Amino acid sequence: MNRTGRPAHALQAAFALVALLPALSLQRGSRGQDPKPDMSEIVADPAALFVTNCASCHGATGDGQGTTVLDRPARSFMDGGFSFGNTPEALFRTISIGIPGTPMPGFASSLSEGQLRALADHVITLGPETLEVDTDAARLVVGERPFVVRGMLPAVSEGGEAIPRGLLIGTLDGLSFEYRADDVRLLAVRQGEFVERTDWIGRGGSALKPLGQIVHLVEDGRPEAPFALAPLLDGIERPLQCDLAGTWVSGGNVGLRYRLSNAASRRQGFVQETVQATHNPLGSGFLRQLRLNGLRETLRFRAARTTGDDALESFEQYGHVDATTKKWIAITTPSGVAHCISFATGLKDATWVIEGRSVWVELPPSKTRQATLTLTHLMIPDWNEATREVLSMESWR
Repeated sequence: MNRTGRPAHALQAAFALVALLPALSLQRGSRGQDPKPDMSEIVADPAALFVTNCASCHGATGDGQGTTVLDRPARSFMDGGFSFGNTPEALFRTISIGIPGTPMPGFASSLSEGQLRALADHVITLGPETLEVDTDAARLVVGERPFVVRGMLPAVSEGGEAIPRGLLIGTLDGLSFEYRADDVRLLAVRQGEFVERTDWIGRGGSALKPLGQIVHLVEDGRPEAPFALAPLLDGIERPLQCDLAGTWVSGGNVGLRYRLSNAASRRQGFVQETVQATHNPLGSGFLRQLRLNGLRETLRFRAARTTGDDALESFEQYGHVDATTKKWIAITTPSGVAHCISFATGLKDATWVIEGRSVWVELPPSKTRQATLTLTHLMIPDWNEATREVLSMESWR
């Protein structure tokens, strides 16, 4: 047994797993200034780069017949199997951040940008010939800056309703964050192309057409209020209204702002939210950073809501220097994908609260009435003791 109380053989398995994974580090906090493309690097042999990094799963010819045993077939590029688009930019983003909830890792921290782009170009050559056509003017593409559009959104889940006032944020990572804007709530996270503005066609009035595939559906597409006041002795939940105040784009960063108020219209705080992709050696996902001002009372942020078929567990990430710990929540779905969620905040007494099906982060008021809540959401396809140990190690904080 080690000082964490974990069996030694479990840690040995975890370290063995780490040796097989790319040396990627967890991205945290807001995105800084976008790095300039490093195209000065000469990639001598993109095919060799593909064999080294991709062939074990996708096969040396891209036929999907690799030597690695997976729980699902790898994509066959020869058959045109591209998950999130077959353009150089779409493939570059997919290779960089991986695909949440699948064995496909992100390579942004193990390969240079020049290598990533050369690899994306090579993958295109493995697929069938495509007809070059002009892009429809109604199709918006995220280029050098993030994109924000507003309009009607179609239902994100079967049996759901269209969202008359919707908001779609496209990041430089190739992710799209879909919100309802009348009472701000994240509905879904998509990966792939951005959006087609069908409301520009004809007389208008039609819904936006998000083009990315959903990689995370928040609470089955019908999320409850994300913020609430801590219950009083009566135990009754007191949800807060989130009124959109605006959106912003600054360099590579993008997000939205909203006000919190209770049923009596008393203002309870102001939130500036930033969104982006994130990844570590075990899986990909997304990160939300919430900067809160005006904290007068103890607030709760709903980090997740489980279903009757989900398995819920919590565990700690152990620090190696100052013996600090970081709390994680793991929600394993019937499909086997584990949604691993952690939070970081400068508030000393912030903690997880699990009540019924809701998993909350409880935020006590601070002397400055300010706090920053950073929520990391990873989707891990292979959840077992070894992956649990890797995620618990200090190097992946």
